[in-house]
Amino acid sequence: MDNLTMKQWVGGQYNSFHHFMSKIDEDALHRFLVYNEPYVRIGNFVVEVSKYRKTVTILNTKSGKCAIAHCAPTDQFVMWYGVGICWARYNHVERPKFPVRKRLSELKPHDIFKLYTSQKYEFIGTTTERTKGEVGYVAFALDSRGDDKEYFTFFEDYCTVWE
Repeated sequence: MDNLTMKQWVGGQYNSFHHFMSKIDEDALHRFLVYNEPYVRIGNFVVEVSKYRKTVTILNTKSGKCAIAHCAPTDQFVMWYGVGICWARYNHVERPKFPVRKRLSELKPHDIFKLYTSQKYEFIGTTTERTKGEVGYVAFALDSRGDDKEYFTFFEDYCTVWE
């Protein structure tokens, strides 16, 4: 997934959080967002931001439902980004999958990919061609027209994968 698309998705989740929480308690939300209080109670919700641990936690004290978002150790912690991801997890919203250019040699079995056409393939593994000794990548076509599986060997190394 490219960086801009991910930021747009997280921004939408953050806006959803802001809209929902502003209906409950505008003042508490303001303290949390403007004054960066690390621990705020907004109605039945407790929202905690730990810059030291690089985490955001949302807890509903009434239902006990909780979600946590962790920042990768190599990434810089950004509060709104963590809140957006945490809110998505709290609401069971899955991160959308986006096409990414990848090498076939990096794929794992059962990854779905495309090459030149709109035809999708499921990666199986690697093989060595008997005559030339080249490494090939074996996959079968995901065909919605029938149950027949056609196996293919690819010697190109770049494809499109959904992550």
